[in-house]
Amino acid sequence: CHEQSMPVDFSLVGPCINEEYLAQVTKYFGGRVNLRGPKRGNDLCQAYLDADIVIMPSPKEGFGLVTVEALQHMRPVIAKNISAQREIFAPFNNDKPGFLVDSNSNELATQQAVEALKEFSQNTNLRRRLSISAQDARKFYNQIDLSNQFANIALS
Repeated sequence: CHEQSMPVDFSLVGPCINEEYLAQVTKYFGGRVNLRGPKRGNDLCQAYLDADIVIMPSPKEGFGLVTVEALQHMRPVIAKNISAQREIFAPFNNDKPGFLVDSNSNELATQQAVEALKEFSQNTNLRRRLSISAQDARKFYNQIDLSNQFANIALS
């Protein structure tokens, strides 16, 4: 295992669509990967609250709902640097509530995500700063305002 010394455990939430990817993640991080399966409602909220940071590896997420939900639960995010994720992070200028990693290369994205996790796990000031940024993001992306924005778009 490449990163057995990292003091982190991984809970993967959602359906496992790519068994090969899951096998790579499990091999890379050893036995510290827990496949929790799909979650909804209170179970999904609890999964966010159990996390210290949320990783959103998909380059195909149209809007980035997982990222917004993580921020609503005041959790920093590691996501691919695609337009939806940049748009979600945009209002926060230099106080981004997480990390954006390369979107063109899975290998580079993985390397950058591992480096971000190392820094996050070892740097108390960074964890504190990202937590504060995620709390600010929660205010920006609160569910009532977000629901009203969607309704206004749908009605226009």
